[in-house]
Amino acid sequence: MIQHMVKKPLITLIRPLIRGYVNRILAENLEHKDTIFLIPPLNLCCIAAELENNGYDVTIYDCEANDNSEKLLKNYLKKTKPDIVGISLVTSNFRGGLETAKIARKALPDAKILCGGVHMMIFPTETMSHSEFDYGFIGEAEKPLVEFLNTIMSGSDCLDKIPGLVWRSEGTIRINEPFGFNENLDLLPYPAYHLLDLSAYSMTNIDGNIISLFLSRGCPFNCGFCFRGPQLKKVRFKSIDKIIDEIEYMVNNFSARSFNFVDETITLKKEYFLEFCEKLISKGLNIEWQAPTRVTSVDEDIIRAAKRSGCHTLRFGIESGSDEVLKKINKGITTEKSREAIRLCKKFGITTVGYFIIGYL
Repeated sequence: MIQHMVKKPLITLIRPLIRGYVNRILAENLEHKDTIFLIPPLNLCCIAAELENNGYDVTIYDCEANDNSEKLLKNYLKKTKPDIVGISLVTSNFRGGLETAKIARKALPDAKILCGGVHMMIFPTETMSHSEFDYGFIGEAEKPLVEFLNTIMSGSDCLDKIPGLVWRSEGTIRINEPFGFNENLDLLPYPAYHLLDLSAYSMTNIDGNIISLFLSRGCPFNCGFCFRGPQLKKVRFKSIDKIIDEIEYMVNNFSARSFNFVDETITLKKEYFLEFCEKLISKGLNIEWQAPTRVTSVDEDIIRAAKRSGCHTLRFGIESGSDEVLKKINKGITTEKSREAIRLCKKFGITTVGYFIIGYL
């Protein structure tokens, strides 16, 4: 039975503590922020914005921006006493997410602890086997989380229709389908960056602070090393006017000058991307930006337009220097395509970053 709430709950969204062998060096160096990069948690800012739009009070606590300190996290939770704690999970730092949940449970025994993120999509049952988590969400959680909170507010037990909710019922773990999914990205509010101290975030290839945004969500490719739920293979785009307004809002309200776009492949649709660049240029905002894309999704027109609109760095998933390995992992590119893309970027003065996967045979 869900206890009826007479007032809207305070919700705290957390990027968790860093734990585990792979992340140990990063955690140890968080106090030396000039030696690493730290980008703001865009996912939490998007969820927070949707919650605020629906009248909920929200805070964001980023353990990585607060020196990764258990003591600071405990003190924050005890001081603010949120009714709902939401924790973002990635597989490489699941240990940190679980430890964060344990701290929250001890500090706030009556709070509901929720989790979401990529790890939940891959391992929902395994994740919910840990009693520290009361509920989980699979997929894009902005609107399902609001629906869940509205259900709690009403005192209803009707949880089976909330998209992507993972919950316990009669001793079993239930997974609601379909999963959370935003068909129209224009309906999402601007990320709630006012909930962060933006001075804590930067990247090694820029001077000053950074803001992350996206033009699109989803990825149509089938790389063998990547988990992609069938639903999230569908690529959706914001309208160009919407994203230009969003960038302008960030410039005017946060003095933003450097943007990190987190699209899977920002140049996926050539005509869309070229129109975006032209409208961005016409605004004269004097910004710089960087983004990931794909070596098979660039040509001279795209790179020229990117440079003119303020792009200084493109990041490519090169993955391997072996065509045999690239074929095995179903990457859909060749080493020559990677060389062509990098040559084009060099021609127009755009820095390149390559992502590689080590260990494929």
